[in-house]
Amino acid sequence: MYLALYRKYRPSTFDDVISQEHITTTLKNQIASGQTAHAYLFTGTRGTGKTSCAKIMAKAVNCLSPVNGNPCGECLACKAIADGSTDIIEIDAASNNGVDSIRQIRDEVIYIPIDCKYKVYIIDEVHMLSDSAFNALLKTLEEPPEHAVFILATTEYYKVPATILSRCQQFLFSKINPEAAKKRLLEVAEKENIKLTENAAALIARLSDGAMRDAWSLLDQCISSVGGNVDEEAVRRCSGVADSGYLFSVTEAAIAQKPAEALKLLDELIGKGKDISRFIEELTLHYRNIMLTKAAGASFIKGTDEELKRYSEQCERLSGDEIMRQVDLISDSLDNINRMKQTGQGRLLAEQLLIRLCSPKLSVDPASLAARLGALENRLNNFSAADFVKAPADTVKAADISEAPPSMTADETAAEPVPDISSEGTGAETDENTEYFTFDADGVPFPDPPPDYLPDSGYEAVPFADMPDVSSEAFDSGAFTRSEPQGSLITEAHEPDKTDASETAVKAYTEDKPNRTAAESAKNAPKEKKRKPTAEKAENLPIPESDAELPEDCKPLAQWEDITEHLPASSKNILKSVKAYLYGGKIYVESTPSALSMMKSGSRAAKLRDAVYSVMGGKLDIFTLPEKAYKEEEKEDLVTPLLNRAREMGIEVTVKDR
Repeated sequence: MYLALYRKYRPSTFDDVISQEHITTTLKNQIASGQTAHAYLFTGTRGTGKTSCAKIMAKAVNCLSPVNGNPCGECLACKAIADGSTDIIEIDAASNNGVDSIRQIRDEVIYIPIDCKYKVYIIDEVHMLSDSAFNALLKTLEEPPEHAVFILATTEYYKVPATILSRCQQFLFSKINPEAAKKRLLEVAEKENIKLTENAAALIARLSDGAMRDAWSLLDQCISSVGGNVDEEAVRRCSGVADSGYLFSVTEAAIAQKPAEALKLLDELIGKGKDISRFIEELTLHYRNIMLTKAAGASFIKGTDEELKRYSEQCERLSGDEIMRQVDLISDSLDNINRMKQTGQGRLLAEQLLIRLCSPKLSVDPASLAARLGALENRLNNFSAADFVKAPADTVKAADISEAPPSMTADETAAEPVPDISSEGTGAETDENTEYFTFDADGVPFPDPPPDYLPDSGYEAVPFADMPDVSSEAFDSGAFTRSEPQGSLITEAHEPDKTDASETAVKAYTEDKPNRTAAESAKNAPKEKKRKPTAEKAENLPIPESDAELPEDCKPLAQWEDITEHLPASSKNILKSVKAYLYGGKIYVESTPSALSMMKSGSRAAKLRDAVYSVMGGKLDIFTLPEKAYKEEEKEDLVTPLLNRAREMGIEVTVKDR
């Protein structure tokens, strides 16, 4: 009869156990020194060696001549245990979880062993015992006979009562290291005359997820499927695992926001017999690798050099918020797909998942909005100014504009070719090959043609046709800036209280030629550019009054005290005793006479709005409540308005009661 690999190559000594050196070293030292405990608790995930170590421990404590803490395997006790000694009792607590089974152990443990020095009780899946069974085991476990040793094993130690845990030495088994599992698989394959490639062994170790028993079972399956030659493709076919190229293709479709490509890939996988739940699990692991690569580099993930390279490339094209959004979508969908698979809706949910991965605009929750903003930031960080600038058609470079000499004479100016540009500066009458080059306040060029207006950034466009025939002194003073034919002229706007450079040029132009008539001077004088009056910003307007009626149960704004702390002393003293309410996304302030007087000032209202923005984290509309609601309360109070007015003027006033 064929013996499965995980049974045939079960470790027989502590040295054969892989990835658990922190446990096997301690157990060997106890055996060598004769200081073994009476109760042990082995915990850890499946396939990590708990039961194997328990059986080795049962041999080692009874071995007549242990070798460095390992059982020799040659003495009478070791041979008796290998043949199935009655002194080694293995109990499956999953099927023997009643109190009667534990009572039977308690009744039999008092008898001395027959073939060995110790009776060893191995209770597997001990967390399945009932409460009454645990209580029956408690006294025996605390004070067992000298010839008895208990070894408890479980995958869910947190279900074991604390009274049991405190009476055992606890050992936590970690997952099997993939490199150690790969090495062990290759060693066994060589003994079995199986041609197992390194990539196939690495894939088996990865798929087993730290469980060596699962690795042996998968290798057994591959051998039965393809014979003695096991490669990576055979492992993928037997395990139903998609090639990692499919996973990268799904991510590429998500980056490009092309759901049709992702749905096509899913259809191909399902046509090849791919299990939907398994595909989503692989996609989850794939995005976990992307997330870790984005956060801390590729040192935390396992994969081939080509896979690590592709992870790094995709991380550069994804923002952290977008990765987290996609991981959340996959995690949420996995539970739904597992639940709906039996009803035939698993494919529908998988398709919905891929569409949402590739269409972030379908989600409007805060996490999705943050992911979309992060994607925009990621794209902007990868752009440069050159991406927005169209190269000039002629040989003159854009850099030549800023490299023009600081001054030139009137003759040099006349020698420069000037394009025929209309007085409006729109370039409607220029040649169609003429290029425009304008720059904003940060020196970033606008795309051509130039916009109809420039933002309030301290610059204005001056057309060439409006330039007067000025002297070289006007250029030397910095009033004008030379530009090449393909660009528009940009001059820095001056403050209102300074003399306009164009007015200076006009004055020099008219005074140098007094014989000209007034009509000629007016005709040749440059046209003054009309600027639209700037409207007063809404932030500088007084606080408006509202006729809204707040409900009786409307509670005062809790952050009002923090808001008033951001105000100047005079405003804070007035408003700190005034109540404010948050209703319907707007703030309503009580209209006491002193508060009304303060909020009628545009500058003070602006500071109040800034304080609200700082504390509340956003701009909120502020209104004053109708004054009539508060006149009754202050009708008899003649002192308070005077005190408030004195504080506004910086006068300290002390009030004494008579």
